[in-house]
Amino acid sequence: MNSLLLVALLCSALLHHVLAEDGGLTMMAQLITGGTPPKTRSDAIHIIGAGLPKTGTKSFTAALKMLGYSVYDTVPAQSLGHFHVLRDIIVDNATGDVVRPYMEFYAASDQERRAKFSAWYASILEYGSSATMDSPMCFMTELLLHENPDAKVLLTKRVSGGGQGWIRSMTHTANAIAPLSGWPFSFFLDMDWVVDITMFTGRRKPNFGMWRPAWAPWINLCYTWEVNPDFKASGSMYDAHNDYIRNLVPPEQLLELTAADGWEPLCKFLDVPVDDCPSSKGIAFPRENSKQAMEVAYWVVRVIAVAYPFLAAVPLLVLFAVARCVRRCCCSAGGAAQDKSKADKKNR
Repeated sequence: MNSLLLVALLCSALLHHVLAEDGGLTMMAQLITGGTPPKTRSDAIHIIGAGLPKTGTKSFTAALKMLGYSVYDTVPAQSLGHFHVLRDIIVDNATGDVVRPYMEFYAASDQERRAKFSAWYASILEYGSSATMDSPMCFMTELLLHENPDAKVLLTKRVSGGGQGWIRSMTHTANAIAPLSGWPFSFFLDMDWVVDITMFTGRRKPNFGMWRPAWAPWINLCYTWEVNPDFKASGSMYDAHNDYIRNLVPPEQLLELTAADGWEPLCKFLDVPVDDCPSSKGIAFPRENSKQAMEVAYWVVRVIAVAYPFLAAVPLLVLFAVARCVRRCCCSAGGAAQDKSKADKKNR
């Protein structure tokens, strides 16, 4: 029993450490908790993140927050239940394609789609957002720029690898977080949005690999999904999206950069005084959701998905151990008192 308790406590401590570590499962912990909402309503979106996911978007989200912006990305989109609405806004259900260009499509589109965008946009301002980042907001750059013509646009890019590197990173990340769509996570976390944001990976929903062993009926583990083979063999979407943004945004409002560029170009573009730029204070540019972090996520989430019925017993084991220790202490104290009483009688 003592060895079982030790293993349970070690597993609990490891999970707590990984969830709390920056660069570990930060994004997953935030998705579960919903993050920290802003306190005041925003008047406009001042920064539009137009880069695809896996181009350092989480690092730039952290950087913008350090500069005082309230960033609407996948975390508030999840906590506010927006992903299904966002898909209705940006995907043409007839073809399954992301809509481009928006203005031409919306001119011939129905009132319901326009109403959904207006309602969503009003809600993110009410939430307090002053910047957007990551998917699927990167596909809404044209709409957001139409609402905020003076906004500055960040086109985040991969440090290396180009389109092929982006595909490998997307596939790796998708497989790392796939278990979140199964138990026990699906009980408190709606992960259908993961399918929604992979709609651009070949334009169709991916093929799921599920593990449901007969000897462990509680396991319903999604261990992988594979994107469209045609998409996987081509890096064209990464380049096509970046070219689309370059043609859409006026040059004076657009900054192309990678996480390796650090603070200086970002601060200069956003008119941050030199003395207020974190680099002048020796603060390193944030690094979030690295490949190593996703490897940790890959294994920790799978261990939880398989062992969660046993992890649920950890509090009971802790109570049992505490009760046992208290009993031992009481017995020891009682035994010592009896021994002292017997010794006193003999001395008399």
